[in-house]
Amino acid sequence: MNPPERVTVIVSPRARESEIVSYDPATRTYRVRLAAPPEKGKAKRELLRLFRTALGREARIVGGASSRKKVVELLP
Repeated sequence: MNPPERVTVIVSPRARESEIVSYDPATRTYRVRLAAPPEKGKAKRELLRLFRTALGREARIVGGASSRKKVVELLP
């Protein structure tokens, strides 16, 4: 089994729609827009749902939970 992959995610909440805008393989950084507001964990849940649907992988936030810049572990 492969180990989890850690990536950096820069989040922009309250967007028109949730989407992955870009990925930079050199820095392993995703830029994402989330339709959910950053309150009561809504944006965090939306981020995890976006990775599950767009990439087909489960994810968990391991750093920066209250920041726009997060460290996310993509599970195999």
